[in-house]
Amino acid sequence: MKGYTYPGESPMKQDKGKNYESSKGDQQGPIPKDNIKLQKSEHPDTYVYKGKSEFERINDLEERKSFIQEVEFNLGESTKQQKKDKANLEREAEIMRDRIKNKEGKKSYYANKK
Repeated sequence: MKGYTYPGESPMKQDKGKNYESSKGDQQGPIPKDNIKLQKSEHPDTYVYKGKSEFERINDLEERKSFIQEVEFNLGESTKQQKKDKANLEREAEIMRDRIKNKEGKKSYYANKK
């Protein structure tokens, strides 16, 4: 009996983007005290989280990026500004993720084992 073959390309073998490998390392820069302001391509009524929870701030950045993606999908195309703003929001979220991961006292239990 044959096993299941995935139609098309396997999700495990899909291309993750041209800059994926080079961006896998730790992002540089401090965590800003507040979330970044609305980007030019964002709707003016978009809510910007003003709290201090780092995880909520990351979620807010990812949600704002998804709103831009929705607009792109509805229009059927994306502008240069939308691409720039999505990259900026993703970069800020990635910096925060890396800073949280590398904070003293929040390192993995297994990181200190030899």
